[in-house]
Amino acid sequence: MIDSPDVHLDDTGRLVTLPCISDILGTTRARQFSVSLLREGHAMDDTRLSIVFADDDGVARNYFQLMLQKLGHDVVAVAENGNELLAACRDHQPDLVVTDLNMPEHDGLWSSEAIESEFHIPVIVVTGHDEPDLVKLTTAGNIHAYLVKPVQMGELKMAIALAMRKSAPQATV
Repeated sequence: MIDSPDVHLDDTGRLVTLPCISDILGTTRARQFSVSLLREGHAMDDTRLSIVFADDDGVARNYFQLMLQKLGHDVVAVAENGNELLAACRDHQPDLVVTDLNMPEHDGLWSSEAIESEFHIPVIVVTGHDEPDLVKLTTAGNIHAYLVKPVQMGELKMAIALAMRKSAPQATV
């Protein structure tokens, strides 16, 4: 069990929150959205993903690694900065990247653009900042979901489903 002033992981799996989806869609619409994903079979299934996580904070790296593993995913690499994140993507070719925004040696925005152009891997951004301009900047580009710390496990699970849905090739009729 992780327990620190900044991080708490309890036995029920409570870890972090996603105010952006609720703030953007409203609480009721966010719930309806997650239910619609479930009905369509796009969300919260048992698909095991390979994930690279990046954050310059060691506590956050351990915290998210544990949370992603609890969700049934393989954390194939962790990185402390943007350069390590790109190297990990080259080495492991993950299904998904989850990255902090504020990191040394290239931040999460720069890294997500490089990942999109080189690998076409979906990216979820995790940050402690929820300024409206930053939310618009990150959700307008190649970032598939935006989480504001602290995050709950269910919200991370929904964000992963959303990112994978957004990145899936569209079927043609």
